[in-house]
Amino acid sequence: MISMRREPSELLALGVAYTAFTKAVLAAPPDRDCLNELLQTFERRSAVTHRFLKGCEIAFDGLYELQVTLRSLAGKRLIVAASDLGSLQMSAVALARCGRRIVTPYWGISERFTKVARETHSVLLNLAEHGPARPLARVLTNAQHDGLLPFLLIEAPRAAPLGLDARRCAFLGFSVRCSRFLCWFGARSGSDVLLLWNTIETDGRVTLHHRALGHVALEMTPVLLAAIEAEILLEPAQYAWECAATLFSDPMAARLALAELPRIVDWRERALVSQG
Repeated sequence: MISMRREPSELLALGVAYTAFTKAVLAAPPDRDCLNELLQTFERRSAVTHRFLKGCEIAFDGLYELQVTLRSLAGKRLIVAASDLGSLQMSAVALARCGRRIVTPYWGISERFTKVARETHSVLLNLAEHGPARPLARVLTNAQHDGLLPFLLIEAPRAAPLGLDARRCAFLGFSVRCSRFLCWFGARSGSDVLLLWNTIETDGRVTLHHRALGHVALEMTPVLLAAIEAEILLEPAQYAWECAATLFSDPMAARLALAELPRIVDWRERALVSQG
């Protein structure tokens, strides 16, 4: 039984973004069974974070392999290129289990991630306070020197931080605007990049996936997006579509999804009613 721990608005955002994707890539909106599968994965993401914050042990597959890779990169400057594929919070928890603290800049952040950051002793940098790219780069470089890992979202939709324009890239059937700060900072700091994502299994286990990609290049953003897109296409239900604001930087995404909005609203209402 799915218990609706999340806000109805998040269910709507999830359905709208996923519908835009399926119409762009598969040329058809998702059917009800597909949306319900998406909803079950959505709930598992919420449930695993809830269990962690209640003090329960989270079972990770792939943790040893991640530890081995991190040890092999010891002594190098490193950036974690994180994704909304799976649970962003569980990627942070996995790194903490490996003994690595993260530092992550943000414009907006969920209450769940804030709580996970507190439990994992992560450092959060509000971009409203840390401003333009160069001062932020100095803060992150100092954090690297102190042993922290910059934890930067690949699919960041805003031209953040200030002073860096977003660039247009192909992603999930759309031409999206994506922040290029990750690659700008990585190239500037001479860092290696570790691509990290996960999948939430039906039994609540978290399977970690990672890929060491070597030195960051200035124009690497399309490469990172293409790498994570390939994984999303293998298991689209695992993606946190409720967070996929990047898609809507392409006006076509809104046009495709809004045509199906009455059906998505009906699906959401039925899902909520079925839970009482």
